[in-house]
Amino acid sequence: MRRLPITKTSIKTNPHTPNTTRCSRNAKRRLKRTTERKVKRRKSALKTCCGNFADKEIFMANSYSALGRWFEYLNDDCGYEQWSQYLIKTLEKLGAGRRGVDIGCGNGYFTRALIRAGYSVLGVDISPQMLDTAQRLSLKEGVGAEFLLGDITKLKLNGKMDFAVAVNDCLNYVPHGKLQTAFSHVAACLKKGGAFIFDVSSEYKLKNIIGNNMFAEVREDISYIWFNADKGDRVEMDLTVFERRADGSYVRSDEKHVQYAHTESDIVSALETAGFNVRVEGHLGKQKLERINFICTRN
Repeated sequence: MRRLPITKTSIKTNPHTPNTTRCSRNAKRRLKRTTERKVKRRKSALKTCCGNFADKEIFMANSYSALGRWFEYLNDDCGYEQWSQYLIKTLEKLGAGRRGVDIGCGNGYFTRALIRAGYSVLGVDISPQMLDTAQRLSLKEGVGAEFLLGDITKLKLNGKMDFAVAVNDCLNYVPHGKLQTAFSHVAACLKKGGAFIFDVSSEYKLKNIIGNNMFAEVREDISYIWFNADKGDRVEMDLTVFERRADGSYVRSDEKHVQYAHTESDIVSALETAGFNVRVEGHLGKQKLERINFICTRN
């Protein structure tokens, strides 16, 4: 996602941009109630692999209520093709089998890429909106993928998998106190010797790149403003999205995300306790590590 840092003094009012100050408290309440109703309907329609959702998990599911259908479009400069090739080559080096699960699959980009490479992959995500998009794109591209609604901290699957992947910040959304639980559930879903590959945005990135900064992007059909607040062990993100309609008007959506700054040592310790052998790599050779990869095998 191309993110442009801006300061408050650099923001100018565009006459073609909706006036955000006019969004009343009542309008926000109506938007929240409408979103919650949509989430409940979608959850009832999707298969689930982790039981009932708590209020906090419903909040996490709502985090991609607006971004779900735009996520891949807004991340068109993130090198997803190179990233998917890295995953495939790593799985080949590990000698992993062909059956796996993509945890936190989002819109299903990596699920589809792995299927096209000959793997049988199940996509799992906590966001019904993201799964809606994943299912639509899978059908559009003619890729036979199956998707389930699920939470990594409660993950239960039928049968054991050869591998699991969790790409693009999935584990940053897991609170510190639930990291061990998440890894234990992943281990329980894998065969002995099964591979687990995932990444996190590093402490350096969350504190120095995102930190307390503000970002914005304007495109023809969608724009957003993204405010961040560094809370020490996490970054709280408030995102306002404006989607352009065919008649030139805009639809406003507000989302809140929380990403946790896990230390490398805490992650390794939790993985080893869950029964994994661990190897740590910098993502694609970057010097100041904004992203760290963990290559694990289950004991």
